[in-house]
Amino acid sequence: RDVTGVQTWLFRSGFGLSPSQSGLISMGTAMGAMGIRAASVRLLRRFGYRSLLQTNAVVSSVALAGYGLFTAATPHLVIFLVLLITGSMRSLQMNFNNTISFADVDKPLMSRATSLMSMAQRLSQSMGVALGAYALELSNDFQGHAERSEEHTSELQSHHDLVCRLLLEKK
Repeated sequence: RDVTGVQTWLFRSGFGLSPSQSGLISMGTAMGAMGIRAASVRLLRRFGYRSLLQTNAVVSSVALAGYGLFTAATPHLVIFLVLLITGSMRSLQMNFNNTISFADVDKPLMSRATSLMSMAQRLSQSMGVALGAYALELSNDFQGHAERSEEHTSELQSHHDLVCRLLLEKK
């Protein structure tokens, strides 16, 4: 979901497309996600969880990294097709991960497990956004593009300290 917002922003601000053009191209992600649902059970039966999840994770990651190769000159059809593929791969991954997550949960605990899973997904998405923003800040610093106030520098340093403590904390 979060990727779609960034896509739309990229197409509008970075490529100069209109809101309707941006929305039509971004629609590929949703179409891929809906389209794969019909084939997901057959794919699962044919390839099994392990091989399907492993292969899908690699293909999905490579396709998602391909977003970085988009330019304003990239044909809209190519962008649409990449979004169609990544939408289907991400949907497949989420569906299969959710299925595995609840495989051993007893029916009376299903409601609690669903709430916990939902919270864990939101937390991981938030951490991904935060770490991505942090990586961008570090990249700006490294490249010498960072111009910020003293207050912003202090805030960034406290975030840096928090991230380091979280990552280095002993279990």
